[in-house]
Amino acid sequence: MKRNIWFTSDTHFNHRNIISYAQRPFESVEEMNEVMIERWNALVRDEDTIYHLGDFSFGGPEDILRVLQKLKGRIYLCMGSHDKRLYKIRNGDVARSLLAGMEESYIINVHVEKIPTKIFLSHYCHKVWPFSHYGSWHLFGHSHGRLDAYVAEEGRMLDIGVDSHDFYPWSLEEVAGVMKTRPINFNQVSVENSHQMASRHPEDRLEPR
Repeated sequence: MKRNIWFTSDTHFNHRNIISYAQRPFESVEEMNEVMIERWNALVRDEDTIYHLGDFSFGGPEDILRVLQKLKGRIYLCMGSHDKRLYKIRNGDVARSLLAGMEESYIINVHVEKIPTKIFLSHYCHKVWPFSHYGSWHLFGHSHGRLDAYVAEEGRMLDIGVDSHDFYPWSLEEVAGVMKTRPINFNQVSVENSHQMASRHPEDRLEPR
């Protein structure tokens, strides 16, 4: 069975104030948590890989672990601006059993329509990023959809936070569809060179480097 790959960010589980700040359509933090968990699990299977690009949850350690225990998939987390509590407990037995990894950023190698493609994952939006001059993609969060108009004209980059996607994770195929509508990266040297650079790495895989 094919193992799918997903992306999401800025869920802010257990964060009451995010409802007003990001103008989310929920009456309570309990409703918000329930809807986001339900929509995550409606798409992601246990064997799938999902990259969460930061600002996972507020609350204490027990609150954070309680949410993690309800979510499907092998979860790789990028450090966000509100993940200090999760970072502190990341090496505990329970957290280690629920998280596949936690880093500042990832560079992953995937094949999109048989074309090797590098994707740089970070909580924050970057003007330039690793291999951007060779056509790599950049996925980020943090901005809650407020940079959507800007990045649409800037290059192969996308805010994959829940506020830009009706609180569902993004599939790799959905991301690829958006990237087809984006201009090439402003610093890209050539399309041919971008394919050559992506092909130089025989370790291409769906796991973080």
